[in-house]
Amino acid sequence: HVTSELLGFNVTMPSPLVQSKLGLTAEEPVYVIDRLRKVDDTPRFLEHNFLPLKLVPGLSRDVLKGSLYGYLCDHLGLRLSGAKRDITATLATSRDVVYLHAQLGEPVIEIAQVVWLSTGEHVDFSTVRNLARWGGYAMMNTYHQ
Repeated sequence: HVTSELLGFNVTMPSPLVQSKLGLTAEEPVYVIDRLRKVDDTPRFLEHNFLPLKLVPGLSRDVLKGSLYGYLCDHLGLRLSGAKRDITATLATSRDVVYLHAQLGEPVIEIAQVVWLSTGEHVDFSTVRNLARWGGYAMMNTYHQ
């Protein structure tokens, strides 16, 4: 059973990195979302997302209690087309210690991804962190046209 705890939700102007990942200008605002994902009440994933306001109208704290991608696809009718993921090994930060109950400097797996729509627009730039001791990932994406 997977649940989400919303740690942060706001709107800001994108940094140069976020601009490049999402194909935005400095004047196009983005949502910034921080969530702690739990599996059977055990903290497992620390997520940090950026989404352009122009593509994701109406996003709210209530929406984020459920599935973000469910909202994008089912409510907004957006069509996901693909994703590029970079998987790296890194070390636990003080934030990982607080939320994932890591030891400082413990090995962490981080996935940075950019997700795009069938229009080619980039809709999500995110990072997901989890402790290496929990094992690896199995990923399967199915996009319907």
